[in-house]
Amino acid sequence: MDEDWDVVRSFLPEGWRELAGETGALKGLRKDRSPDALLRTLLLHLACGHSLRETVARARMSGLADLSDVALLKRLRKSGDWLRALCVALFREQGVALASAGGLQVRAFDATTVKEPGRTGSQWRLHYSVRLPSLSCDPGNSVTSRRGAQPSEHEGLV
Repeated sequence: MDEDWDVVRSFLPEGWRELAGETGALKGLRKDRSPDALLRTLLLHLACGHSLRETVARARMSGLADLSDVALLKRLRKSGDWLRALCVALFREQGVALASAGGLQVRAFDATTVKEPGRTGSQWRLHYSVRLPSLSCDPGNSVTSRRGAQPSEHEGLV
């Protein structure tokens, strides 16, 4: 598992650990203040799609972190600026310019369908919009029925 982490870490932008402190991601951590352990735990949840409970169980078993599912949720919320800063730094390192387009606000839209478990589970559509170049979430993100309008059809989003 450590070998895999070495590979992942090689793709992270220079100064990624310092960004954790600068953005407040480590603020309030009581036991392990390691940016490595925090990011590994967050990636277990975000990249692998594990529930909060499964994530904390796996993190505990692997010795990464000993926290509750509620604590992980709080940690996710505190890490948003850090994760955004990592993405911006990765774009910058790859030569991708995230400058605004002549004063225009650029937004990327997407939608995905979420289905409740079971044969007769309801389906919902999650509409998501992010502002470029800041990579910040739009406040207009919404959940609609499966037949809901696309984000561009929602008043106030465009």
